[in-house]
Amino acid sequence: QIMPFTGNALAKELDRDNFVMTDLQKPEESIRLGTYYLSQQARQYNNFIPALLGAYNAGPHRANFWMRMYTADDPEEFPENVELIETNNYIKKILLDRWIYSQLE
Repeated sequence: QIMPFTGNALAKELDRDNFVMTDLQKPEESIRLGTYYLSQQARQYNNFIPALLGAYNAGPHRANFWMRMYTADDPEEFPENVELIETNNYIKKILLDRWIYSQLE
């Protein structure tokens, strides 16, 4: 799910001149913008999964703050710096899901 402000900014970056907010309700457009945004976060945080998930869920300004607080070598420690319950749970859930999927390979 992409929020309207972010969707509008991403559409401008992608030169989507005909973009309207209701486009965010279209699965193909939401997926297109969401994957583009996620790839931006991956580059910004050097593929450090916990930080890019935090940025995707709560915004890069918050993820930057949490990165300044992060000192451990273990990515599973990163959510301990995240005071937002929703984002904390989101990061932990995705990391767990990622681990589960890795065991299926």
